[in-house]
Amino acid sequence: MITEGMLIGAALIAMAMVGAGVIIGFLIGVRVTARLAGRDEPILFDKPGMDIEDEDVDDLETT
Repeated sequence: MITEGMLIGAALIAMAMVGAGVIIGFLIGVRVTARLAGRDEPILFDKPGMDIEDEDVDDLETT
């Protein structure tokens, strides 16, 4: 016999699976969009300041 708790548990599992699919789909979409834009890695995964070269930092310093 199916109880109310079983139905709630099945609904929670289904919602978790849908949520995981949305997250995985978003990450795949970000990667595909970056590839179509001609980038090796998506902007989303870049670390701030990684594109600044050492000589560029000297130009930014004001004393």
